[in-house]
Amino acid sequence: MKTANYENQILSGESQVEKERNPQVPIIDIVRHGRTDYKELKDPNFNFDSKAEDFTLDTEHLDLNEDGIADAEGAARQLLATIDKDNEVVILVTSPNFRAHSTALVIEDVLVSNGVTLLNSGRTMETSQLRQINIANKEDLPEWIAADKKYREEDPMRFKGSPDKMHKAIAASLGKELKEVFTEDYGEINTRFEDYLRHMTNIYDYLNEKTKQQLAGKIIRIVTLTHEELPAKFMQATLGTEENLKNGQILELRPQDKIRKDTESEAEVVLYPKPEGESESSEVTVSRKFTLAS
Repeated sequence: MKTANYENQILSGESQVEKERNPQVPIIDIVRHGRTDYKELKDPNFNFDSKAEDFTLDTEHLDLNEDGIADAEGAARQLLATIDKDNEVVILVTSPNFRAHSTALVIEDVLVSNGVTLLNSGRTMETSQLRQINIANKEDLPEWIAADKKYREEDPMRFKGSPDKMHKAIAASLGKELKEVFTEDYGEINTRFEDYLRHMTNIYDYLNEKTKQQLAGKIIRIVTLTHEELPAKFMQATLGTEENLKNGQILELRPQDKIRKDTESEAEVVLYPKPEGESESSEVTVSRKFTLAS
């Protein structure tokens, strides 16, 4: 099977391509889920059902704690500040994990209540687009969560570290190699993430005529709820940062054009600071060439 590979070249100064953005190319926002107590993993009786009549956006029904709900609301407010409500429509895409889906629902509620047009609803959508890094043995989850928490709390700076390095150290604290814990290595995770970016960049090609008519010339903005692992290597290569995406933080891509085989497409990439100013923003123009490996 052929694998998608991407060459990312950091361009110095302003973009070398002087042309308008293709209006059929979306803006892509990658948002890490809000903070959670991992009820999905720890509580076998936890029931996440966004279609239930009594479902509300609170800590009882969401896999988010109070801080996690605040993370989601903060991300939503940042999105509101950048969304052009007259000329953009939003599509929500989320990991199937409850903490990510919970975050999507909070963001959706804020956006819709402020007049943003959504093409889909987190209350009814199927969440099979993205997945978290897969642990090899589900029975090892409680031990891994405990070891992760202990390792990071020993030094607050570890919360900023990139997950590929942090996870290797956490696995070592359990006397294991990382490949004994997870089903994928970080090269495979990065390929999966960049495949996702390519398909989302080309999403207009996959829309049916009815949806295209609904757009009425508006630009699509894809708000993607995910986990820290997926964009880790992309951020390292593109922004030169060893920090991971924080809970509720936004990584935004503004591709210039669709990504085609053997063509180059530039994209503005922005890492927004969280509202409380936990990090500095970074902006860089990236030239990406998509090729297929033999």
